Amino acid sequence: MKFKPLFLSMLFVFPAVAGDIAFGTLKGIKVYDQSAKKATELHFADDASSQFIEACNGVGRITHSQHSEAALNQMTSLAIAAYMSGKKVRANSSGRTCELDFLAIQETSF
Repeated sequence: MKFKPLFLSMLFVFPAVAGDIAFGTLKGIKVYDQSAKKATELHFADDASSQFIEACNGVGRITHSQHSEAALNQMTSLAIAAYMSGKKVRANSSGRTCELDFLAIQETSF
């Protein structure tokens, strides 16, 4: 039973690591290819929900240097498809930052 306190403490640590940046429709997508900034930003509509990382203010970032070219293409394509169709998007960060590492088109947050 020595492992029980460690297990219980892990239950409180791991849920605090990941968080939704936002869930809702996109009002814009910005792609930066400047000398000081190479990133894609997803700007969520003001009524977006599930903003557990409030410091992001409804903006998720995909820093180009932090992702493979394939991942950049997949996330950008998914975001454009959702934007053009008016579908809801869920953006998540495993590090509780505004950096996306999960993006999905879905009707409800699950």
